[in-house]
Amino acid sequence: MRTYERYWWWVKKKKQMALVLFMIVTLMLQLQMKGCVGCLETERMGLLQLKSYLKNGFKVEEESMLKSWSHDDPISDCCHWKRVKCSDATTGGYVVHLSLDELIPASYELENQSLNLSLFHSFPRLQNLKLSFNKFSDLFDPINVLTGMTMLQELDLSNNGFTDFDKLGVTLPSSLHVLNLANNQLPSTPKGYLKICALMNLRELDLSSNALTNTPYCLANLSRLRTLDLSENKISGDLSSFVPGLPSTLEYLSLFDNDFNGSFWFSSLANHTRLTVFKLSTKLGTIQTQAESSWLPPFQLKILKLKKFNLGSTIPTFLAHQHDLRSIHITYSQLKGAFPDIWFTSRRHRDCFSTSKVHELFFKPQSWNHSIFYGRDEKSRILGHVR
Repeated sequence: MRTYERYWWWVKKKKQMALVLFMIVTLMLQLQMKGCVGCLETERMGLLQLKSYLKNGFKVEEESMLKSWSHDDPISDCCHWKRVKCSDATTGGYVVHLSLDELIPASYELENQSLNLSLFHSFPRLQNLKLSFNKFSDLFDPINVLTGMTMLQELDLSNNGFTDFDKLGVTLPSSLHVLNLANNQLPSTPKGYLKICALMNLRELDLSSNALTNTPYCLANLSRLRTLDLSENKISGDLSSFVPGLPSTLEYLSLFDNDFNGSFWFSSLANHTRLTVFKLSTKLGTIQTQAESSWLPPFQLKILKLKKFNLGSTIPTFLAHQHDLRSIHITYSQLKGAFPDIWFTSRRHRDCFSTSKVHELFFKPQSWNHSIFYGRDEKSRILGHVR
């Protein structure tokens, strides 16, 4: 009888242990499905401090922006708060992404527009930080928090009011892959350029719509750079020496709407074998180009945008070797000559050919689609025939 009782006692304990194990496994699976194990208390408190700072100092509206960042629930998981993303369970549930863009109402006039970066010290694993559209004009970093963020890869400071390029450059961490400084008021300064050019891990750099006036030659040092946007500045200088010195890794290059003058040779792009997007124009005068009938490009463009180019009597011959073009915009260019037949016979050329202010075009393709011409004004003339 005792043996029988012992047996059932053992069976009962085994069932209890199996139930406990099942509950533990279920809980672990639920945590993994949520993508994190719950935010760290230090990071939760850091977010609440950041909210208080933004609300009191910059009039951020809690109801519309940061309502989910709540003091009321002491066990609230900040990994589920709006504008916050955490790493998964295997890496500890750290805050890795903060989207703090468009927090400050555009109608507010602020006396103090300096952002205190020391408030971000609670987030050592931060990888992506968005601070765009907030009217910030300065970054205050008394304890070098930003420079110490060795895991920060993407930083968006676009559409603010930064004016001190030198000071801004000092705060940037060397780990950055993507840096967006577009639509500020940054001027050209040697010190500011040197700080940017020291970011050797950069893949994407956007300095468009600022107050830059000269060409940053040190950008040649950024050997991993794929995207460079310098459009809508006041950059002048010698294109023939600046462009060939840019990193050969570039896939996207925009120099649109600057103050360039003089001559440009398309063969100056010869080192850029990965280039797929090229945009260039001047707000002053016209850029002269030279005939390069024997040059064969090492790249295949998808997008080409040229404005205020004196292309001469013929369309640049290298375009006949571009078999993957999707979008072609050539405006204010006194363009004459014959289109390469490839533009009309290839089904890949589906976007547009902008002919605003074109003087005369002659073409003799085998077949063509009317949609290839786009944005043509009444003064343009297209002459020729279709066979």
